[in-house]
Amino acid sequence: MKKSILVTIVLFIILAGCSSGKKTENISKEDLGIIQMDSGKKIVYGMSREEAEKILGTGEKSDMGKFKYESGVSIFYRNNSVAAMILDEESEGKYKTTHDVGIGMLKQQVIKAYGENYVPSPSEMNLDYVYDTNMNTFINGYNTIAAKDADRFYAISSTFDENGNLQRILLFDCLFAIFME
Repeated sequence: MKKSILVTIVLFIILAGCSSGKKTENISKEDLGIIQMDSGKKIVYGMSREEAEKILGTGEKSDMGKFKYESGVSIFYRNNSVAAMILDEESEGKYKTTHDVGIGMLKQQVIKAYGENYVPSPSEMNLDYVYDTNMNTFINGYNTIAAKDADRFYAISSTFDENGNLQRILLFDCLFAIFME
């Protein structure tokens, strides 16, 4: 009896270690995506506006070319393709990222999902990841990115409240982030 309990405990520890989530070793187009939680449908970077709106419904055009949708989702399109996505507080419980990150999560949970390769920040309320798809490496910020190369850099940017809870997450390429294109 004691032996079977010990075996069960050891197996549980091994399985818990194996299922610690998807750590981000890079950022791909698929990582720049959101999932509608009740249907499992995905909206990803580069998807056509028509495909995205089959999932989201029709958006209302807002400032700077942003389209706001019900449930706290905003999308920016470039040439009728998804260039950036934002999940706001209203999306809590309705949408999450493709890494299972949703509004209200603690900062440590976001770091667990996306890894330790974030950009150093003086503010505890921000967490950014910037990835160079040509060099296949994370970089330490936006300041070295030239306009002609900006679309090859993917980024994930999070904002937290004073309690460390996720308030907003943005998924985008740096052509959008730096130059609003």
